[in-house]
Formats: sequence, C-alpha cells, structure tokens
Amino acid sequence: MRERFAAAAEVLPTQAEAARKACAKLRSQVRAVVGSDTVLCLPTTPAAAPAIDATEEEVEAIRFRMLCMTAIAGVSGLPQVSLPLLRTSAGNPVGLSFIGPPNSDRELLALAEQIAAIAANQEAL
Repeated sequence: MRERFAAAAEVLPTQAEAARKACAKLRSQVRAVVGSDTVLCLPTTPAAAPAIDATEEEVEAIRFRMLCMTAIAGVSGLPQVSLPLLRTSAGNPVGLSFIGPPNSDRELLALAEQIAAIAANQEAL
C-alpha cells in the first residue's frame, strides 16, 4: 500500500485531470451500453485467482489487468455482483460478474441468486 500512496503522490494535476476525463468517457460509454434494461456479463478477472502460495511477482503480473476489469462498475457507478461459478483444474475459483443498470441492485442480486441456484443444480447432477 505504501508504494501505491507514494505513486499517487507523484501524479501531476494535468495527469489527474486527464484521468478524470477518461473515467467520465468510460462512464458514459458503459451506461449507454447498459441502458435501463441490460445486464453485462463478463469474467470478474482476466485470470483465475492465484494460488495461495503464489509469489508476489505472479500476483503483480495479473494485478493491472485485473484492476482494468474490476473498475468498470465502480467507474460507471453501476451495481455489480460476482459469482465464483467455475473452478480451474487446480481448484481455484473463476468469477463471473454481472453489471446492472443504475439502481438495479435488488434485481441484480435476485438474478445472481437464480443463476447460483441453477449452477448448484447443475453441479448436483
């Protein structure tokens, strides 16, 4: 965390403004795609969760790519739920995310419950 705070302290005002503009553009684009009746479905992360004994280098290798994917809902101000629906051959969870329209938190949670129930029934077969 110390390194991240130190890096943030080095950001110039012009860089911060450019980042704010890029975030506003992304927010508008994602909200335009989702509208009021669409749920985006995408992998939660670009790779399966690292092994519990993964090295710092292995974890850092996917961190940036992961942050790009996990920031979509936050930057867009939209609700998101992630379900660990799959597992790798090593047993690591692989999440599937659902991003819903503005103010659809309850509906998104209900959808997630339905999908989780279906997945549990499939595993039981």
